[in-house]
Amino acid sequence: MTLRFRETPDSFIVFLADAGLRDDPQVAETGMGLLDVCRRAASAGKNLIVDFREVEYMSSAMIGNFVLLNRLVRQLGVDVRLANLGPHVRQLFKICRLDEIFRYDDDGDNPGFAGAPVPNPKPPGTLSNHADPPEE
Repeated sequence: MTLRFRETPDSFIVFLADAGLRDDPQVAETGMGLLDVCRRAASAGKNLIVDFREVEYMSSAMIGNFVLLNRLVRQLGVDVRLANLGPHVRQLFKICRLDEIFRYDDDGDNPGFAGAPVPNPKPPGTLSNHADPPEE
């Protein structure tokens, strides 16, 4: 799996590019990629938006990756927002109480994101093997 991403002047937007985040190698690669992009966002002083528009299912191991992401976010001071969660994934976050930790793009209470909607990808780059993002 590759993470697709787009960089804006104030954010890294990561698009999870799979309908079902369930098998171990895929989940591990996705988790490492998220942590890597989080570190990049921190070093660039940018926000991080994780876009779920293509995700229909997540395994418990993937939920564990978001717990790890939360720890790193707190250490690095990165502002993170989850975007375009479908009803099943949103319900899973609620059951796991991750909805109390992460904010969603429709919360509208964070001036750092200025309530701006998360844009559709226009053609995104890819983050494969955690390489540096290409220059735009």
